[in-house]
Amino acid sequence: QGHRYLKENKVNQAQELFQQALGLDPGNPYILNGMGECYKKSGKLDLAAECYKEILVFDPNNQFALRGLGDIFKERKDFRRAVELWKRYLSLRKNDIFVLMRVADAYKALNLFEDAESYYKKAITVNSGDHYSLMGLADLYHKCGQKDKAIAFYEQLLEKNPRLLNIWTIVANLYYQLEDFPKAKQCFERALEIEPDNTYALFGLGNCYRWEKDYLKAVEFWEPLYHRNEINPSMLSRLGDMYCRLNRFDEGEKVYGAALKNGFDKYAQLGLMKLLCLMGRDGELS
Repeated sequence: QGHRYLKENKVNQAQELFQQALGLDPGNPYILNGMGECYKKSGKLDLAAECYKEILVFDPNNQFALRGLGDIFKERKDFRRAVELWKRYLSLRKNDIFVLMRVADAYKALNLFEDAESYYKKAITVNSGDHYSLMGLADLYHKCGQKDKAIAFYEQLLEKNPRLLNIWTIVANLYYQLEDFPKAKQCFERALEIEPDNTYALFGLGNCYRWEKDYLKAVEFWEPLYHRNEINPSMLSRLGDMYCRLNRFDEGEKVYGAALKNGFDKYAQLGLMKLLCLMGRDGELS
């Protein structure tokens, strides 16, 4: 009954029952584990840890206690001690994908990338289509600067679920960083199919066309952001530059003015000076 209450998130009722049960059988590992879970859900991590430690005194290989105490250390950011416990757990249940992922995530938090990679791959071996394993490995490669590998795993996620908007924009930005603008644009466009006014996709597409020197197309994607006040001074100065290149000087002047409205911006100031010269108004520079 106590465990049923836990599953229903009725923590207080569960704790009362486990307390009664401990009065009947103080060393019972199932009851102590239940109490540990109650304390953990209540944020009483020290009390939860004591329950798990008590189990491990007389049952060093108790899987619930090893996993639960590892989770406590993880919450305290003590990843090394968490890993030690979880690896003991995995020596008993080597294919538990959830604990494999816990170890991988902990190693990533410790910047031990090779160890993290090893455990993510073990998790993928258990379930090749597991979303969290693929995401963890993609994110790991992303953080390590291994863009091609990151893209490969992000794209596996997209094959499983093409509606992952944030993954489309992440992959698009990676292709952009690799200067593969056609693929970057394809990914940003897929993002816009899901959410037509997505800020990141509109900005990204504009940036791609800007680097390809298709300023008219770039402006087409950036103008909606400008009208929604969703671009910062740095972006405003780039938009002003594109207006200048398209000989749309009045619009350029307005955009540079908007960039400078809230304070000095070097690029907006230089752009405005250049614009005034192009318009024959260099006398205003003084």
